Amino acid sequence: MISRSARAHTLLIFVIALVPLFAVTLGSADSEQPANEHFADTWARTDLPVSEDRVDRTWMWGPAANTGAIVEPYADSPGGERMVQYFDKTRMEINDPHGDPGSPWYVTNGLLARDLMTGRVQVGDNQFQLHEPAGIPVAGDTADKSAPTYATFNELRDHPARPEGTVIVQTIDRFANISSNEKLAGHGVTDARYVPETGHNVASVFWDYMNSSGPIFTNGMFIDGELFRNPFYATGLPLTDAFWSTVQVDEESKEVLIQVFQRRVLTYTPENPDGWRVEAGNVGLHYYHWVYGELGNDHGEPLPLDSGDPEACLDAHASGFLILLNQYRQENGLEPLANSAALNVASHEHSEDMGTRGYLAHNSPEGETPRDRMSSAGYDYDTYWAENIAAGYSDAAAVFEVWRTSSGHNQNMLSPSVNVIGIARVEVPGSDYGVYWTTKFGGHVDEAPNC
Repeated sequence: MISRSARAHTLLIFVIALVPLFAVTLGSADSEQPANEHFADTWARTDLPVSEDRVDRTWMWGPAANTGAIVEPYADSPGGERMVQYFDKTRMEINDPHGDPGSPWYVTNGLLARDLMTGRVQVGDNQFQLHEPAGIPVAGDTADKSAPTYATFNELRDHPARPEGTVIVQTIDRFANISSNEKLAGHGVTDARYVPETGHNVASVFWDYMNSSGPIFTNGMFIDGELFRNPFYATGLPLTDAFWSTVQVDEESKEVLIQVFQRRVLTYTPENPDGWRVEAGNVGLHYYHWVYGELGNDHGEPLPLDSGDPEACLDAHASGFLILLNQYRQENGLEPLANSAALNVASHEHSEDMGTRGYLAHNSPEGETPRDRMSSAGYDYDTYWAENIAAGYSDAAAVFEVWRTSSGHNQNMLSPSVNVIGIARVEVPGSDYGVYWTTKFGGHVDEAPNC
């Protein structure tokens, strides 16, 4: 037996899984502030003047953040993780915290539009988690069943670019059918800038915006200056040419010019007021729902980012674990797991109970089993189930690696009978191990968390 003090000195970690037996295996709606001064400065440059009504133009990030700071796995960042924060329009990220904070590239916005369009979630400089392209409308109402989606624009990546200077009259529908409407020539929008790196043009209205000046906030002052120190900083390079489409905006049909870039989607709505004709799409909101398994309800409407029982929602560490696990499953030819609100609750309750009452076991001191806790939380189905527990590891990558190299835990994570998971990481100050992890697996896919 190892003494408690020795465990503390050696950071010994206990991890438990039970062996298969018969058919059972155990093994906001509220806005957020920018997470740090670098994110705050980046947001303030373009969006503080909008927030304080000093200028009438589109948000580049959004009125506020939609999440707090999130630690996501990224293989080429120090420790294999990076800090990110999601806004309506995109995600801020710091890939190298040891880089030059004065560089405009110290804080970047992710290649989210590219990931949504191709289905490839980047988790390292050359590592990707593979999905189907996102079937989310790139512009307008998310409930619009006829609007083009990110998957639609994925079909256009190899479509030949129009000659530079062409007046844009081409239209696109949800099924990537291209037509022409000569009436659209009256808007006078042309292909203004050919980008050889990707083989596509930037539409004139977007190129003008990317090179525009106006009120900005920098060095503690409001001044007139360039919105972007590099025209491609916010958007990245174009992945398609621009196309017109008819989309629903607040349930009203509008003709909108749409172009997908690596980092953003830009739209142009001629009937909008000055300053709002060019807008940045809600790529950050779309991506957050997509990558965390919260694409929308049965009507395609977006779910709020935070609501309901907080124990039903994944925190940043649990979300990071889910990304790692689903990438691992796909590398082994298995489907990714959905997230279960009920199993999240059951996992949280067990982790908290272990830390509070000082035990590390699948059954409670009174004999309550994992299956009992799952049923109590609302996951009461006649289906395959499993459980992994661990204590002492603070981050997702560490506990994932321990379970990956343990045959019993690894069997649970790679089980083809599992389709859904609940995850909880609970800190219990003053407890034996400080941090307690529980993952509960199930065969029946039930309700996802409304977070």
